[in-house]
Amino acid sequence: MVVLAAGFFVLFIGGGARFAIGLTLRPMVEEFGWDRSQLGVAVAVFQVVSATAMFAAGTLADRISLRLVLGGGLAASGVAIGLMSLIAAPWQAVVLYGCLFAIGNGAASLTPVGVMVTRAFPGRTGLANAVVTSGMSMGQLVMIALLAAVLVTIG
Repeated sequence: MVVLAAGFFVLFIGGGARFAIGLTLRPMVEEFGWDRSQLGVAVAVFQVVSATAMFAAGTLADRISLRLVLGGGLAASGVAIGLMSLIAAPWQAVVLYGCLFAIGNGAASLTPVGVMVTRAFPGRTGLANAVVTSGMSMGQLVMIALLAAVLVTIG
């Protein structure tokens, strides 16, 4: 049960945080006077780096501690998102969101969580993976709604 809860919450946080950029893109463009394309580069870099990081996370999950892969991914993601509050130039968004957050998000993704669940529930892998995978959708729903409410509140 702990494995299911941990997997659910890892994907809940990652799923919600990954899509938060959609809500923050416009306010950032308006506040800093940047072009949307400048921040769009950060999103494009995120997609490529995150996909690549998932391959690396899968390999590392098979070779080293799963806790290290997931913990490192969550730590990198948290640091990157926290530092996003300090950006002053578009290149910083590319580095923090496009690279560092993407590496963390790829490491704390469905790939290593799936390995964790498969190891813990070899006889009920389908159901167990369905439970943890639902964390991504729930994270998007809950975290995006909360972020939208915060943005409306602070203007």
